Amino acid sequence: MSTTRTDGATLGPLSSHLEVSRAGATAVGWQRARFRLDRSLGGGYLGIGFAILGSLLMVRGLASLAWSWTGSPWRLLSVVSWVILAVVLVVVVVSARRRAGLVSPAISKLVNAAGVLAVLLDVSALVLGTATTGGEPMAFYPTATVGFGACLIACLPAQPLSRSALGGALLLVVGAVGAVVGWSVDPASVAVSTNNLVIAAAPVFGCILLLSATDARLGVLIDHAVADSLIPAPASGHGVTAASHLRRLDDDAERLLDRIAASPPGTEIDPATAALAGTLGDELRDALRADHELSWLEIAISESERLNGSVVLGDARGAVKGLAADQRSTLLALVWLLSTARPSAPSGAALQVRVEPAPPGDVAALVITLSRPGTRAHSIDNAAWPLFTRLGRYTIDVSADRVAVAVYVQLPRSTGAASE
Repeated sequence: MSTTRTDGATLGPLSSHLEVSRAGATAVGWQRARFRLDRSLGGGYLGIGFAILGSLLMVRGLASLAWSWTGSPWRLLSVVSWVILAVVLVVVVVSARRRAGLVSPAISKLVNAAGVLAVLLDVSALVLGTATTGGEPMAFYPTATVGFGACLIACLPAQPLSRSALGGALLLVVGAVGAVVGWSVDPASVAVSTNNLVIAAAPVFGCILLLSATDARLGVLIDHAVADSLIPAPASGHGVTAASHLRRLDDDAERLLDRIAASPPGTEIDPATAALAGTLGDELRDALRADHELSWLEIAISESERLNGSVVLGDARGAVKGLAADQRSTLLALVWLLSTARPSAPSGAALQVRVEPAPPGDVAALVITLSRPGTRAHSIDNAAWPLFTRLGRYTIDVSADRVAVAVYVQLPRSTGAASE
């Protein structure tokens, strides 16, 4: 679904990504939620393509129906099944267009139910037709599975992948049931039934993998945009999650004050309201105190779905607040680059970042140590070494299971004192 701005303009997902790059951390919350819930990339840019692909697959199924046609009157049930599938495909396309690229859960259930019904009608027509004609060798040729797959493909970019996976599972089950029924009627029909099932199911699951990979890639781009927006940001402040929490506390406090203001003059505040006011006050103080101490790097890690959980930061004094913008950019690039590899063992994070004062007498102000799993220096990406050099002089320490690079960083004169 496209994003509607306050000025009435509608943005596609790629344009929204650019807006996130400009707006920074204040926009990541709604952008990530919108992207994950409403399948905006597919609805905005891939919806038409998937509808065309589904239509082409529908034509392929109708061609199969044509060349497998027999004179049995029961074959009219197969025609009915294809009419149902064609109507459902039109409903999916029209509904997605009217709902800005989305289909409702009710439409998804309709597609699944209609697809199962169509396949069962088609199989019933073939069974009854074979029985009345004495069992012709090639009479059992199910085709509705292809139409069911076509409808599922049209739905793919317009709904969460979990719904599409459920539809794909139903397609496999009902198609397998049709193949078993065909084998019991005419063993020679198993190859045809299996072939049509593969033609229907393979594009569905292939496209599910495609959209899943696209989601993951765009999610990383969004995280990158938000993290990069913190490079010129103040040294400390509130993250997106913390800001949302503060807004919720502010709304709760406003409702509490409205309730108190609506009370008759001279009325004492009841114990429940007093307790709620005390709780809100404590939460507000804790939130303001805690988030005021967060450094820009802590915010970048905590707000990133990729970095959070794979990077552990040890910076008790918040020393990274004193880094200049170019130093922030280099350090953040190193964190992204070195956190891409997951740890081979379940213990520990993919990347550990420790920030501490340099030894007395050293011209550097800070020592930033980045360590990750590995048994040799070559386990670190070659692209990281120029970044280490740009950040400062460094030393390498290889232990039994980790590679650590300690970078000695000089702080700008104007911010060195502020970071203490």
